[in-house]
Amino acid sequence: MNPRLYRIYSISLFYIFLYFSPLTTLMGEETATLSLNQSQAIQRALVHNRALKAARLTVEQTKAKGKDVAKLQNPELNLDYAANPKFTKRNESAWEIGLVQKFPITQRLKILKNISSKELFLARTEILNQERLLIGQVETAVITLLHLEQQQTIKTALIELNQDFLTNLQSLFAKGEISSPLLRRIEMERMVLLERQQQLATEKLDKTVALQTLMGWEGNLTLQADQETRLPKPIPPLTPYSKENLFQHPEYQIKKILHEISQERYTLSQAQRWADIEVSLFYRRENEPSLSSESNHKTDFFGLGLSIPLPLRNRYQGTLEAAQFHQQQRLQERDLCAYHIQKHTQLLSAKTELNYQQAQVYRDQFIKLAKHNLDQAKRSYQLGQIDSIELYNAKVQWWNFQSTLLDKIKAFHTTYIDWKTATNKNRNDHML
Repeated sequence: MNPRLYRIYSISLFYIFLYFSPLTTLMGEETATLSLNQSQAIQRALVHNRALKAARLTVEQTKAKGKDVAKLQNPELNLDYAANPKFTKRNESAWEIGLVQKFPITQRLKILKNISSKELFLARTEILNQERLLIGQVETAVITLLHLEQQQTIKTALIELNQDFLTNLQSLFAKGEISSPLLRRIEMERMVLLERQQQLATEKLDKTVALQTLMGWEGNLTLQADQETRLPKPIPPLTPYSKENLFQHPEYQIKKILHEISQERYTLSQAQRWADIEVSLFYRRENEPSLSSESNHKTDFFGLGLSIPLPLRNRYQGTLEAAQFHQQQRLQERDLCAYHIQKHTQLLSAKTELNYQQAQVYRDQFIKLAKHNLDQAKRSYQLGQIDSIELYNAKVQWWNFQSTLLDKIKAFHTTYIDWKTATNKNRNDHML
């Protein structure tokens, strides 16, 4: 090959590689598999959740707006010129230059500064509240996905059991030893199991996409089950929610800050009844014809002006009343939030204890009874005391009891997660 053509060919391949390598890396990231447990999923969501990232920008916006608060208005430069050449023909003129600055006579700037600082604290508290809710959503999504995977395992076992039993029945039916209604019933059970398995696969897909969205992850996802799908022993402590805990709750703090801002705005409405005073400093020169000479006589003035608006016509009484009613509204919303948090946490605590007791009783009594029934059915079948149909029913009952136990354990974990979210305990447990 011609050396020049070979050099051009090599350079072309190099640039083609540079062009497609970022795309290859991006595709590799999208198709990568992320394996993590519940705690790792929460930590990743707190860092990479897109909605939380956008919400954190609100803090920066509020901080930037606060830089312009509590500052005086820009001064004004006044230039005036007057002349009288046509009326008196005495060549009289005057000009003036002045600087005007407005000053508040009330604590309006200080109040605005206080409002700005509280709004910044409010924006940060709203982020804390969104983190609390996000942790609860991730925990619920993880426990739901793990529950669906376990239910799929049980349904797979039931389908295999049904298939083996259906194969035996088909051979017996071919020999004329059983009737067709029994065969049709087992076939219908298989269809129901397959349909339920498809429903579980669809639900798992929906929950997986939802969890990926919460985590800000586009690739595949594999969850590692630690203790999330088991029934803990004993039940986790459900401490009563005290007033000290209430004051630290982000949702209550939001209502409390809003009430404080409404108080500041009422004070601001009172201060705004008095408008800013204007202080002017000016220099003025007047040119007048001189009687003793042909040149004009110049007269210079230095002056200080003061303008004080009086609240005589409009005393902003309606604005004050509206601000007062808004303050009362915020106070009632704060008290309602405190009442709702306390009652809601009490309800979730009671539901969590009830679900735990139900799951514990079902595991210790019903599952034990189903296991005993299955063992007896196997022994009876070996002794020829029961037929294969009764043994099949005992096995199906055992797997159905296992499925119901998983539902009860999931109900406990779901209410426990809701209780931790309502009490802000989940965020305290997963601080970055």
